[in-house]
Amino acid sequence: MNIRAMMLAGLLGSTFLAGAALAAENVLTLSTAAKEGNRAAVQSLLNSPVKPNVAGAEGTAALVWAASRNDLEMAELLLRAGANPKGVNDFGATALYAAAGHTSSALAEKLPCGRRRCQRRSDVG
Repeated sequence: MNIRAMMLAGLLGSTFLAGAALAAENVLTLSTAAKEGNRAAVQSLLNSPVKPNVAGAEGTAALVWAASRNDLEMAELLLRAGANPKGVNDFGATALYAAAGHTSSALAEKLPCGRRRCQRRSDVG
């Protein structure tokens, strides 16, 4: 809890404010849930009015985190909820780029290539 919230709660004598300030700091975002591989939290957050393309504090959206974990099930949840498969993080990486780091990635086969033509087995033959 930050010092201002603690001081305000102390001045007002309100445990409610102290609890609210603590809860606000511990809010699980969609991006954080995906980064941690917490599918249940991702599903729960997607059932609320959360926007699937909002980047977390690190500048990376949930779909890129799911792809970097090679988590096909989580990525499919996010895509069905409207996550942008061509969205980039603060470093310019897309979900496809993150998924391509895995030697066997069913997820990479499901993501669009962007502007350039992909050279995947499914594209070649």
